[in-house]
Amino acid sequence: MKLLKIILILIVIGLGTGFLYLRFIGIINGNKYEVNVKKPLEKADFKIYQGFFTINRDNDFELFENNSKTLFYDGRKRKKIITDHGENDFLITYKDSLYYQFRYFKTNCRMIDRLNFSFYQQNDTLFIDMKIHGTNRMEFIKSFNEIRKSSELRTNIPVDSVGNIYNGLELIEK
Repeated sequence: MKLLKIILILIVIGLGTGFLYLRFIGIINGNKYEVNVKKPLEKADFKIYQGFFTINRDNDFELFENNSKTLFYDGRKRKKIITDHGENDFLITYKDSLYYQFRYFKTNCRMIDRLNFSFYQQNDTLFIDMKIHGTNRMEFIKSFNEIRKSSELRTNIPVDSVGNIYNGLELIEK
């Protein structure tokens, strides 16, 4: 009986240590996210997708044709966010009429990120106030774009004024 207790204790210690190790190396993802909206907006009107959206696309309309994106929020949390080393792209839609897309570049996949998606309306314009705390901190406030005009935009910027775009540079104020 004593031997069985010792074996069970060793198994529990081994499983606990294994879990902590897998979490440390990034196999078990501990990322957290929060979605906040200010009245009169409703959380149920927002959808947040994660995927890979090339910046070499012709225009932003291609974002909506991309079937490889994963829906992780549609008014409620559906999945965890898994941020990998490198490019992590997000597409947010509001009532299937407005959108905003951004890229978060992560240099250490083992670190846990905390993402805060906050949305508010000012006059007739919808804004995202994005804060990412973790490996590579990122904060910005940007307005949404109309989906019906997405064929005229690339990475949230008019197609004819884009020139060269690099990861996330569209978020830097000029």
